Amino acid sequence: MIVESSPHRPFDATFGEVPTAELRGLVRRIADTVGKAVAARVQEQAAAGVRVTTDAEKVSSVTAIHRELDEYNRARVGRGMSPLSEAAREAVVDAVIAHVYGLGELDTLWGHPDVENIDVNGPDNVWVTFVGGEKVRWTPIASDQDELVDLIRRAARRLGHNEAEFDARHPQLDLQLPDGSRLFAVFGGDAGSGISTQPTLCIRRHRHLDVTTNDLVRLGVLPAAAAEFIVAAFRAGENLIVAGDHNAGKTTFLRAVCFDAIAPHQRVITVEAFITELGLHNGSRLPNVVALYSRPPSAEGEGEVTVADLIRRATRRLNPTRVIVGEVLGDEVGPVLDVFSGSTRGSGCTIHARSARGAVRRFEQYGLGSVPPVPVEAINYGLAEASPIIVHLSGDESTAGRLHRSCTSIVEVTGLEQGRVATTELWGIGASGELEPVHALSSARRERLARSGWDWHTQGWVPRSPTVPVNGSGYGPPHGDRRS
Repeated sequence: MIVESSPHRPFDATFGEVPTAELRGLVRRIADTVGKAVAARVQEQAAAGVRVTTDAEKVSSVTAIHRELDEYNRARVGRGMSPLSEAAREAVVDAVIAHVYGLGELDTLWGHPDVENIDVNGPDNVWVTFVGGEKVRWTPIASDQDELVDLIRRAARRLGHNEAEFDARHPQLDLQLPDGSRLFAVFGGDAGSGISTQPTLCIRRHRHLDVTTNDLVRLGVLPAAAAEFIVAAFRAGENLIVAGDHNAGKTTFLRAVCFDAIAPHQRVITVEAFITELGLHNGSRLPNVVALYSRPPSAEGEGEVTVADLIRRATRRLNPTRVIVGEVLGDEVGPVLDVFSGSTRGSGCTIHARSARGAVRRFEQYGLGSVPPVPVEAINYGLAEASPIIVHLSGDESTAGRLHRSCTSIVEVTGLEQGRVATTELWGIGASGELEPVHALSSARRERLARSGWDWHTQGWVPRSPTVPVNGSGYGPPHGDRRS
C-alpha cells in the first residue's frame, strides 16, 4: 500500500506488530509458497490454452497470501499472541506482492510521489533524494548482500523490457521500470568476481513525464522569454543540444521542448542507450514516434547494437522528420552531427558538460575517443554546419543540501572562426544571479526563424541592465534601427 501522504522518513508499516527480521522471513516464506502454487496454476491454464493476465495472477496471489496469513495468525494465537490487526495484515500482503512482482522493500519508495532518486550502497546503506533535493538516510532494505542481489535479479526477470541477467558475467544492469524510472545496478560484494565492494542499486525516477516548457518556467528553471525562444527555434528546425550536470534535468528539458515544438504530424525517431527515458512515444501528444534503444552483447559477445549503429542505419530507414538522441556518450558523436547537419528539420540530444560552450569541447573529446577517432577539425565542421542552439542546465546543491535546477546559459553556434567553432551567448547569468539577455541573435538565424513566423523585432529580447544601450544595438525590439 503506497501512502502518498507519508513523511519523508522511514516508517513501520506493521506498526510494531511484526519485528523487521521476522517480517522478512515471513514475506520470503509466503512468497515462495504462493509463488510456486500460482506458477503451477498458470502453467496448467497455459497448457489448456488459457492465458492468465498479470492482474489475474496477482488476484490469485492475494487470495493465496490471505490463506497463508490465516495459518500464521492461528500460530500466533497458539503462542499466546494477538492475531495481526487488519492494517498490519494488509501491510504483509503488500510486502509479499512487492516481493514477487515489484521491488521488495523498495516498492513503497519507488511509488512515493516525492521521491526522485534512490541510492542503495549495499543492503544497509540506503539514501533517498526527495523533491527539492532533501537527502534522507533510510533503513536497510535487505538483511544481507545475497538478499539484495536476489531483489535485483527478480527485478531483472520481471520488470524490464527484456529479461536480463545479473551476475559475475553480467555485472552491470540497465533496466527501465514500468513507470519509466531507470534502474542501474552493479554486481559485487562478498560473492566475488564483481566490480564493486557491495551490490549497488540506483533508481532515478522521472516525475515529469507529461511536461511542458511552461512547467519549467513555473519551476524557475528559466524565464518565459528564453523558453519561448528555444521552442520557437526548435519548431523552426534549429538543432538543439541540452548540456549540463548530472541530475540537472536535461532529459526533462529536452522532453518538454519536444512536446511543445514538434508538430503532431511529424515523425520522430528517438535513440537511447539501453532504455527509453525520453518517453516521447508515451501518450498522445506525439502520435508518430518510434523509440529505439541499444542492446549490449550477449555472454558470447554477439548481437550488440549500439546507439551509433541505430543512428547510422535505423534512423535513415525509418523516414524520420526529426531524430532525438537521449544522450551523447561517445562513439555516436559523428553520427549525431551527421543527422544534425543533414536536415533542416531540427534534431536534438543531451550531453554532460560544465557549460554551454564546454559542450563543444565535449564533442571534440568524444570524437577523439571514438573508434576510429574523429578529428577535431571534422567535429568542428560538423558543429558549424549544424549550427545548434546549446542550452546549459545546472543542478546546484550549495544551499543546505537542496537541489535547485536552472538554466545558466543559452548559446548559438554561428560558424567557424580560424578553424574553431564560433559561438555567441544569447542568455547568461547576470549580476543579479539570474538568467538574462546578453547578446543579440545572429542575423542568419533571425532570418530563418522569421520564415517560420518568429519575428525578432517583436519577439526578441531587451537586456535588463540599464547600462546596455538598446536603441540601434540589435538587442530587440530595436528602436529606429530595423536592420536584421
